[in-house]
Amino acid sequence: MARTPVAHMQAVEIDEPGWDPRDAVPPAGRPDGLRLRRGHVVVALVGVLVLLVGTLVVGAVARDRDEARSDRIAAIPGMLRPLSTAPAELWRLQVPMVDGGLLAADGRLVVLHEQGGAWQLTGHEPGTGELLWSLPVVAADRAGFEGGTVTCPTAGPDVGPLVLCEISGSTTTYAQDGAELATPTSQVVAVDARTGTLVASWDVPVQVLELGRVDDDLVLAVAEADGHVRVSRVVGRTGEVAWTYRSPDIMHSLSIFRQATLRVGTELVVIGGSATIVLDLDDGRELLEGSAYRTVQVVMVGERFGTWTAQAGGELWDRDSGRLFSLPGLPVRLSAQDGSTADVVISDLGAELAAVDAQDGTPLWRIPSQLDPQLAAGGGFLLTGPSRFAVIDAGTGQTRWTVSLREPLRWRPLTDGALVVGPDSAPDGSDVLVGRGLDDGARYWQVPVPDGVQRVQSVGGHLVVRTWRELLVLG
Repeated sequence: MARTPVAHMQAVEIDEPGWDPRDAVPPAGRPDGLRLRRGHVVVALVGVLVLLVGTLVVGAVARDRDEARSDRIAAIPGMLRPLSTAPAELWRLQVPMVDGGLLAADGRLVVLHEQGGAWQLTGHEPGTGELLWSLPVVAADRAGFEGGTVTCPTAGPDVGPLVLCEISGSTTTYAQDGAELATPTSQVVAVDARTGTLVASWDVPVQVLELGRVDDDLVLAVAEADGHVRVSRVVGRTGEVAWTYRSPDIMHSLSIFRQATLRVGTELVVIGGSATIVLDLDDGRELLEGSAYRTVQVVMVGERFGTWTAQAGGELWDRDSGRLFSLPGLPVRLSAQDGSTADVVISDLGAELAAVDAQDGTPLWRIPSQLDPQLAAGGGFLLTGPSRFAVIDAGTGQTRWTVSLREPLRWRPLTDGALVVGPDSAPDGSDVLVGRGLDDGARYWQVPVPDGVQRVQSVGGHLVVRTWRELLVLG
């Protein structure tokens, strides 16, 4: 950096008639700077400007690079946007907690809540909480009255410019004798996340059991009258069906308390019920079907998936190649993964944890542990227990650090890739949020949180604290 401005100054040539190099020698008793002629002043100013511009450019590039890195981390499900300092409360909203009632969309935080007898969607500026728009969706469900419930699915990261919500309720028809007959129906609405404008809506002729979102599409599971389950990937903006799969066997029956389930990952769809079925998310083709009434546990492992049955034990599968190799147990379902442990598959064996090489199944390590793996970041696994959490190295299984709490773990820790953001108690017993180094467990900061915290979560990378009655955004 020191040599670059000199080169620029040599390239600047000022021709001032009558100037003699001897004039550059200051007379006795005069400071050097007072004898600079106009040409020298220009050269010096050019050098200073080059330094300033260079510093600004480098600073801007560094900021852009940091912002791009933050955006990449925030786009990973369950990961927080990197916290450079202790977070402080940015804003709060008095809204009752609703499952699935908060999502990030096109840089905004969208809140689903009940207000004035209706379900409302409101868009907020994440940094200030400023209300940007409000949209009534449907009358709130009331016993004895028409109405509905609303679900806006999200995997955690920013869903983009389109908010998709499913409204489930009843369309009431009146028979000739005056009796009311309710036919279950569902409707999907697509809302512009920037303006709150209703973009499109379309009907689902039967009641949706469960749904998930991927990109701008929805994956819907509906129960047919005969108990078969139909799963469809549907374009969220239009309702156009991309593919449909119908279970070969009966999977849903209220008479035998068999409720079909649906899990949607980034590459796979898992249907549960009287059987377990794994589908390819892209085209709906069947990758695995467990025998009816045979317990098959499935965990998605990136683009692959792991299974466990009492008969075959643990196995790892590929979408195209089928079964790859045996596993010591069922892989752990992690809440966040930053990709740093992609070469390791970890299984929870109850009293032990075991890891194998993700490429060929070669055993790497096995350790006794009563803690449960929760997330993977920074080349390590975060483990949690009733009142303790720890970080172990993914390559060796060795413990990096462990923390015992005075009180039971009230909510699950999060990470931004460098810190573990988890719960603790102050000496007076009040709840606090603590940031500890992912590598060494060093305590970097501590901030208070309200009483009655039910959940601390990452929404589009934003740190959100939920009580039964309030939503707080920290940053």
